[in-house]
Amino acid sequence: MASYGVEDRPYSVVLRSGVRALMGTYSKLAMEEIRADYNKFAREVAIDVDQRVVLKTPVDTGRARANWVVGFSRPVRRARRTVDQSGGATIVENTRKIQQAKDFVNVWISNNLPYINELENGSSRQAPAGMARLAVNETVRVFSNRRI
Repeated sequence: MASYGVEDRPYSVVLRSGVRALMGTYSKLAMEEIRADYNKFAREVAIDVDQRVVLKTPVDTGRARANWVVGFSRPVRRARRTVDQSGGATIVENTRKIQQAKDFVNVWISNNLPYINELENGSSRQAPAGMARLAVNETVRVFSNRRI
């Protein structure tokens, strides 16, 4: 029903909605219940991926952690000048955005720093296995047995 992917340049995690194919198959009441459950589940997954990728990002100045940003339907294509060594402010801001997402929208979690691909490919001793792919794989394992 939903898919995910990790893409390079900019480094992004995208969570795609696949529920629209069910429209018209079920009664209106059943569809509203499916819609509500699916959107709650999709937001939980997006928030989990975001938290994991931010906290797995190595810290020097905190700029790499601060540059994980949420976009809808397409990735955000700009780098920010802020820093966030703990990742807490970034997670709070991204969680707020994800919670306000429209139903069935693709959620993009992107980082546009010029060196983010190097970090993802293990250039830091703090994250030798990268961040985004690990975050997505961990989230898939956590949510794979849950029912919408």
